[in-house]
Amino acid sequence: MNNTRDRFLTLFFVLQIAACVPSVSKIYNGPEVTGTVVRLSNLTPVANARISYEGSSSSSSDISFTESNTQGQFTLIPVATTKLEIRMPAHMLTHTVIYTHHASYGASADVVQSLWMNREYEQVDVGTIILDDNPTEYASPLVENGVDIKSLKNNLQTQSLLGQCNYDEATGAINKLNVVRKLASHIAQAKSDGTEPKIASAYLQTMKEGTQDIWSHLIASCNNGKPSDKLKKLKSQVVAELVTDTL
Repeated sequence: MNNTRDRFLTLFFVLQIAACVPSVSKIYNGPEVTGTVVRLSNLTPVANARISYEGSSSSSSDISFTESNTQGQFTLIPVATTKLEIRMPAHMLTHTVIYTHHASYGASADVVQSLWMNREYEQVDVGTIILDDNPTEYASPLVENGVDIKSLKNNLQTQSLLGQCNYDEATGAINKLNVVRKLASHIAQAKSDGTEPKIASAYLQTMKEGTQDIWSHLIASCNNGKPSDKLKKLKSQVVAELVTDTL
């Protein structure tokens, strides 16, 4: 019995040591991301939207980006670099935020997952990205005591609650929450008019899920991964609204 245990422990430590040996690795700046960009008002394709791995506030000039075609479709191709690193056996999942900008619409931020921490070429379909063609109009919350979107947007660049967070992520996350509210309002109005908004209803569910993902990622990464209690409370408010069945 002791021999079996000793062999197991020996194998375990050998694997641990081997995993920590420095090696040259190819690292991608994200997975290959495909999707479609549409406008909120009529859910038609948006051409020439810029999709990238870095937000507009990034100082890097060497970033991957692409633009949506006339059908709103895009494919964002990652670039690879090689570096010497010490591979660890755990923490194989990583998150990458992609940003969608257009001069005429509100920006969006979406988080995608990679299984192998961008060490393998992976492909992800982010689905439909909905851009708000009237981003200065703010919709009412879907629940009582919902967050005040106008207040959050007006204080993004000050020492406010979201001042310790990534600006582009915060902007995209706020816009997505506003889109969810507007989309829910459009669907409710269409139902009262006797029409059945099947496509919009399907979009609403996926938008809720995507908005919850980006808000969770945003808050978790604020203040160098140490969000304040107020930020955690803000996330709880947003999640509570997104999981509510309002229709």
